[in-house]
Amino acid sequence: MTEYSLVKACERLEAGDDTLRRLRLDEVDARLVRALSRPSCLESLTLRRVELDCDLADALAKQTQLTELVLWNVRLGDGAASRLAAALRELTRLEVVKLFLYEAAEDDVKCVLAAVGELPHLLKLGLSGQAFADC
Repeated sequence: MTEYSLVKACERLEAGDDTLRRLRLDEVDARLVRALSRPSCLESLTLRRVELDCDLADALAKQTQLTELVLWNVRLGDGAASRLAAALRELTRLEVVKLFLYEAAEDDVKCVLAAVGELPHLLKLGLSGQAFADC
């Protein structure tokens, strides 16, 4: 079952709930970043309409068991593209990646795409948004 509540997601992650496999959130906060900074049992993570900053990108790198990552209409904060690329290189189990970036610098997009191209188990890739069209 997918968790949609930020508060409940944080509580479950902090408690080490090994039944939390799917998470879909439209908001993030410092508590979630801290909770994601520890390994969990999450298999699927969807973040929508949030800013992905360096701290969140670094926290994603700890979720090495993820098989699906969806970043839908996310904004990349300053310096976050390279950190996201580094995180993607740690997420070697990813099979599905969906990225929707409306605005991002061309170099940032290329940096992220290079990391996606290195994923050894990638089966499905979805790219959408003006940022990709501009490259």
